[in-house]
Amino acid sequence: MAAARSGMDAQVLTGISLALASYFVFSLHDASIKWLVADFPATQILFMRSAVIVMLLVCARGHRAIVGLATSPLKRSLLQKAARRLAAFRTRSDR
Repeated sequence: MAAARSGMDAQVLTGISLALASYFVFSLHDASIKWLVADFPATQILFMRSAVIVMLLVCARGHRAIVGLATSPLKRSLLQKAARRLAAFRTRSDR
């Protein structure tokens, strides 16, 4: 019983650690975007952010990430979401 409890405690601590790490990364990301938007157009920042995400994904999952995206039944909705996001950034940066 004690072994099961310690395993559960380890899972809880792992979850808390991952949540804290994700809050930190999100805050760091948000601050860096706000810092960059003063000097660069929003579309360029969006493109570079996406390029970095794709590189990290390929590093983490290899070619399976690209194959999975190419064969995904959600391709159309992903492209529509990307187009809406780009349009939102475009209209916001035109102000």
